[in-house]
Amino acid sequence: MNRFLRRFSLAEVAWLGMPESPLEVELRYRGPLVDDGTMSLDDVVKALEAFAGAYGKAADTLLSGTTHELLVSAVEVGSFRLVILAFLHNPAISDGLKAVGGATAKWVFDKIKEAIQAKKHLKGGPVKPDIRDNKIVLVAMDGGSFNITPEALRLLEERTLDADLKKLIDPLSEGFVDGLDLTAKEENGEPDEESIEYAQKAYFAAEGTTLEKHEVTLVGTLVSASKESLRGTFKLQNGTKIPYHYVGKDKISLHGDYAYNGPLRVTGMGKFDASAVLISIDITDAVRLQQELDL
Repeated sequence: MNRFLRRFSLAEVAWLGMPESPLEVELRYRGPLVDDGTMSLDDVVKALEAFAGAYGKAADTLLSGTTHELLVSAVEVGSFRLVILAFLHNPAISDGLKAVGGATAKWVFDKIKEAIQAKKHLKGGPVKPDIRDNKIVLVAMDGGSFNITPEALRLLEERTLDADLKKLIDPLSEGFVDGLDLTAKEENGEPDEESIEYAQKAYFAAEGTTLEKHEVTLVGTLVSASKESLRGTFKLQNGTKIPYHYVGKDKISLHGDYAYNGPLRVTGMGKFDASAVLISIDITDAVRLQQELDL
């Protein structure tokens, strides 16, 4: 957070004539403890800190060059409300910042919401993206599919939000706190809501906030590729399929590599889960092999 921004109150923000209103966000828990006023206020404060952490990490990960300020407007038993201001770094103006308002903050909120929806869809299962009709799809263990954007997929694969989302749903308890509703609203816009129920709590269990990463070299074939996202599925010699993201310089050659019938040797940054299982790779280089391998 930019310390200079912290000095502004909402009244001062309005006085400065910001071109767009901030995004209004509310989180509200539901259940008997909320209804009778006995839910711990500490739980709400921790949830506020967790949402702020999730939002800040998502913004830092997906929107470099912006600064976001979260201002709390209310903390009550079972709920909190805040507003979010978004600023774009612009060296052409005196203080180096340009207000971009609620639309940018709403975009970040939408990616967090999308990640939440994906976790509910996967029901605790692994994140294994596939490419279908040139779109990124997550396939759950029950066979159901969920379309996801590259930005939200990145938050899932890197577990950017895991620890904070777990803190957000920690207060959920059967027969006491049944669920939570997270709502965002821009000025003159319709409320946009996402809910998490107690029965879904296990889907948000954090297995760790970081992944092991180190460079790997693999041999296999590209079985799918997206021209827009440069993502797809890489099939290893043993038949295992893992998601990849091409981050190399020669993006045009990727499509030729996909059309190539022979094996490829790819090098990149592999990501491993807590059990040292390779779960994805960011490919930096691919070389076509002449040798015929049984894939």
